[in-house]
Amino acid sequence: MALRILEAIPRGAMLLLDRRYLAWEFLWGHLARGGHFLVRVPQHIRRRRLKRLGTGDWLVEITTDRKLRRRRRHLPRKMIFRELTARIRGKWYCYLSSLLDPERYSASDLVGLYAERWQIETGLDELKTHQGGATTVNRPVLLRSQSPRRVLQEAYGLLIAYNVVRTIMGEAADTKLRDPLHLSFTDSLELIRQAAVVMALARTEELPALYGTLLSRIASRHLPRRHRRNPREVCIKMSSYAKKWKCA
Repeated sequence: MALRILEAIPRGAMLLLDRRYLAWEFLWGHLARGGHFLVRVPQHIRRRRLKRLGTGDWLVEITTDRKLRRRRRHLPRKMIFRELTARIRGKWYCYLSSLLDPERYSASDLVGLYAERWQIETGLDELKTHQGGATTVNRPVLLRSQSPRRVLQEAYGLLIAYNVVRTIMGEAADTKLRDPLHLSFTDSLELIRQAAVVMALARTEELPALYGTLLSRIASRHLPRRHRRNPREVCIKMSSYAKKWKCA
């Protein structure tokens, strides 16, 4: 299914992928369009190390599956990539990248860049949880339409509104020379909603000043806990029954 969106990906784009999306047919098609990728490496991927580029940094050779090459004749038998290993909070992680130049793309920069992949999870939460039709930020998104075409129209409307909010946040961050990711989306959303009501009633000559005030207020809403840790762990449900201790 990912092959359907291959043509929609901008040429030369850098993809940050989950390890479940390490698919040679898709990645080779993206590389053929001038793009690059950075992906987690599953344990079952076999690779042969060719050259050490630095600490935890290797050039590796990977042999593609024979059955896949029979179906896709354009795929090469062997591919050269870059393997990065890093220990983060006591746990080892392994990455694979098509950026082979260690001088231009350092291992630490690439490992740090991969952490930004989780922004998509934050964006989905902002769309589904905070950006609703009501004036509160805690009501989930409900699509009211009854036909597929109208539901698609609502979904596009939500995406357009989300991009508008993020664009305004980017302008606000530029006024204070801050990273837009360090601004609160929920606070910005509420400030934009409040400003929309005020600006709808204001005179035209007052709008630039009101917009400047909005940007200043958004830029002041700094996230105090930007680097929060959310490990993927299993929460064990405790039993409501009393524990039965074995008698000695």
